[in-house]
Amino acid sequence: MKEVLDGIRAAVGAENCARSCSRDGCRVYLQGVPRGRVVVDVDKAFEAHGGEGKRCDFIVFLPGADGKLIAAPIELKSGRFDVSDALEQLQKGAEFAEQFAPGASETVCRPILIHGKSIRPKARKALERSKIRFGGLALTVKTKRCGQPGNLMNALEM
Repeated sequence: MKEVLDGIRAAVGAENCARSCSRDGCRVYLQGVPRGRVVVDVDKAFEAHGGEGKRCDFIVFLPGADGKLIAAPIELKSGRFDVSDALEQLQKGAEFAEQFAPGASETVCRPILIHGKSIRPKARKALERSKIRFGGLALTVKTKRCGQPGNLMNALEM
């Protein structure tokens, strides 16, 4: 797995990687997330690889418990937000992650929305109904709160 993660880091470019996932007043806790992880700052990497349009904030690549690679597109929203925008950003992040993942059968995607303010019931239903596509699968977005200890590990369900 170390070789896979090193390959992703090299393909994305070390200059496009980050040490943390926090931004704009939204704190993401990395405690418990395996140290071999690769945290991609998608704002930097997207442009460096010719991407255009909407994108998520970060993608974390890490080893899963079953030996598969986990690719977690992460969108941070510290205030109110439009659900369709957040879903589009996460979908673009999943597509970007797919470019660097070794293969859909070897990679599990976990799209995550980390938010500051509470999500209104109507917006939460829309999030639960809408899916992110990765490797031929339709995936539900996991949500966690900014600044909540263990928010990333809890969203990853490892």
